[in-house]
Amino acid sequence: MKKISILGLTVGVILMSACSDCPEVETLNIADVKAEIVSLEKAYSDASTGNDIEALLSYYADDAKSMAPNEVTRVGMSEIREATVKEMAGDIGNVSVMEVQNVWAAGEIAVESGTYTVTSLDGEVVSIGKYMSLFEKRNGKYVCIRDIWNSDLELEEDEDDLSEMESKEL
Repeated sequence: MKKISILGLTVGVILMSACSDCPEVETLNIADVKAEIVSLEKAYSDASTGNDIEALLSYYADDAKSMAPNEVTRVGMSEIREATVKEMAGDIGNVSVMEVQNVWAAGEIAVESGTYTVTSLDGEVVSIGKYMSLFEKRNGKYVCIRDIWNSDLELEEDEDDLSEMESKEL
């Protein structure tokens, strides 16, 4: 019995000393992660409001996928750029505000959910909705690798489109 206890103690000491050279695992401070994500969303909002395509695109990783409402997924920087340029062409004077509500993180990954509001210069709500973004830490900073959003407003049906749809049904 004494030999087993000494053997167990010896093995335990060897295992503990073997880990003395192991790299330390970085502990995430969720408040720091949230602060970084809030900063990214503020920069995104400012870039959107200012129609600054380059600043807005710095939010995304080169291989990001962006899932906008009512269209196919935008894959990669080229497709995200093309769609965003088209959106910005119609958004002159709009003010975008992103509000981070929740942030979760583990390792190099962070997930955020929030709400957005877009208003015209006279204060009229143009769009309001919710979003979710997935971030990965690359080269020491988070970049968005996936995002999705949708409006809380009801879809307005264009009368011409509606009558065209009705005539096809007959």
